[in-house]
Amino acid sequence: MKNPRCLWLGIVALTLNPIVGLAAPAIPQNDVQAKLDEALKRAHVPSGNMASVRAAASVTSFVNGASFTPQISPGAWATLFTSADNSLVATIADAVPFPAVLATRSIEINGSKLPLLYAGPGQVNAQIPYELPPGNYTAIFRSNNASAESFPIQILKAAPGFFLWGDNMAIAQTTNGALITQTNPAHRGDFIVAYLTGGGALDNAASTGKGATYPPLYQTAVPYSATIAGQNATVAFLGLTPGFAGLWQANISVPNSIPTGLQPLEITVDGITSKTAYLFIQ
Repeated sequence: MKNPRCLWLGIVALTLNPIVGLAAPAIPQNDVQAKLDEALKRAHVPSGNMASVRAAASVTSFVNGASFTPQISPGAWATLFTSADNSLVATIADAVPFPAVLATRSIEINGSKLPLLYAGPGQVNAQIPYELPPGNYTAIFRSNNASAESFPIQILKAAPGFFLWGDNMAIAQTTNGALITQTNPAHRGDFIVAYLTGGGALDNAASTGKGATYPPLYQTAVPYSATIAGQNATVAFLGLTPGFAGLWQANISVPNSIPTGLQPLEITVDGITSKTAYLFIQ
């Protein structure tokens, strides 16, 4: 099935089976793709648990673009929140590679401007370069030709964060390719695909700001594991979703012995555990 174009993810023309099959990657379709699209294009209100970067006058936080936790890593989507720019009209990148300047806004780390997806009132969404080594950096935010603002950031080796919808629900699909919801739950014994960012170092070099090509596959090359309802769940594939930028997917087997109903999902990559997301299980 040919995947339709999604503006923020940089789709290339691909023909792949959207149904999960062990180590085979899936392509998000229809309502799943719509939720992913919404997750990175909508405006968000910072909450009290976000990391503060008060070294800058208007920059208030720089966080994981999926889970909004403080952890960010190479290749991941990140969101910058600022107390300025409240009159800015929301602008979404409409071409790939994503631009380094969007609506006069830019973010620079280690001398390189980040690819930007969204710039709107109080918020900018950017991709951390795959090539950037983990470590401590000073980032620079420029807005509407105003003076540059610098703020400290830490890039971790991995920063897994599930993309979310509703009340911390994982954006994930069942074997029929549809979004997991209360009326379309995952079934024990089946595989699911859960979408995340910050999935760790890859076995092949990916291009920042562009959709992942296929072939080859881009698989996470460091240790990883997952749990559902607190039980170990086999991860048959963790790597980039073909045709999408900065979008990892985890193909996970739902344990047969877990309870039904709303259950927690976590993934650990290179020793770093994600924020808990939730799935409906039947």
